[in-house]
Amino acid sequence: MRLKILAAALVLLAAPMPAQAGHSLRTVLGAPLSMLGGIVGYHGRYGRHGRHHHRRTAAHRQPKTAPHRQPGYALAPAAAAPAVAARQPARPEAGATSPLPPSGWAGFVFWPDAADDLLQYALWPGRTGGHFWSYGYSDIIEGILPRPGTAAASAKTCGPTAIDWPIERIRQTLTLDDTQAAAQEELRTAVAGAVERIATTCPTAAPGSATERLHAMVRRLRAVRQAIGILRGPVQKFEESLTDEQRARLEAAGAGKPVDMAGCRTDVRRVSGMAMMTIQQTVQPTEDQRMAVGVLIGIASKMAEGLADCPAQRPAAALARLAAAEKRLDAMLYATQNIRVAVHQFALSLSPAQKARFDPSREKRDQVAR
Repeated sequence: MRLKILAAALVLLAAPMPAQAGHSLRTVLGAPLSMLGGIVGYHGRYGRHGRHHHRRTAAHRQPKTAPHRQPGYALAPAAAAPAVAARQPARPEAGATSPLPPSGWAGFVFWPDAADDLLQYALWPGRTGGHFWSYGYSDIIEGILPRPGTAAASAKTCGPTAIDWPIERIRQTLTLDDTQAAAQEELRTAVAGAVERIATTCPTAAPGSATERLHAMVRRLRAVRQAIGILRGPVQKFEESLTDEQRARLEAAGAGKPVDMAGCRTDVRRVSGMAMMTIQQTVQPTEDQRMAVGVLIGIASKMAEGLADCPAQRPAAALARLAAAEKRLDAMLYATQNIRVAVHQFALSLSPAQKARFDPSREKRDQVAR
């Protein structure tokens, strides 16, 4: 079993890394033996002495204040969140099944406001704080653990509140000539196409396993990335049609509150430790399986390093903001895809009874199918 676990880590080491990610997987994970050695030490702190650690950290939890996040407990101290305008929909409550608080999930739907968040950041940033950058490592970790919710309830939370709001705000800010108005109409069409592309990933059924949940995350992230491709040309054309004075006025109108960068400031060690304890308490692993849990969380922690690389300042131009958003989505995709491979390898080591505890929603669905 230990050799199989080491082989799984080596498979990830050998996997090619996308060019846009910027560095090799070997650099991310390091030598396999030293990686596993670090995991064993990590397990010693959060596994064998997990109860003591749980009591110690529970006393230091702080209530979340971010308005776009659901009620729960913060994983790490964060800066005060800006107020959110009425346009921003409140995320529905979804009870958590682990010490990790709900964040980017509504039931089993990941990032229900993806279209609104992308349009707000790219086309009209600042006024409502901006939630595009609030998603990160803790959301991927939550995808490993079961999420409550039915298909009907979760589907209602998936999708934009409105399509034309950024175009209308631009129209109210600028007086456009005929050429500029035509470019704005092309942008309006592109916005509708981008929203439609993201909406195609709204689920109709609950994922039955952690691997399937992460696959749904990958589909969602890919759709948002493809939406950027739909927007890029029309955004560039519209920006180029504006005068310097109009660009300055548009940038001033969109300036305001800082973007929520919570997804870039995750306390990786704490999130990983809590996830390890949750999995161990749920699965009740054997000695060899505890090593598999360590490999899973170790790989996930290494993937988190790429998610901390975020811009220090928000670009002034919409086209540059789209480029920054695309880079972020590439990092999220890469991390999620590799963690999904690690989760699949871990699931292979579980007995049927352990799988039922790890994914109780899947067990219930299998019972209904029988």
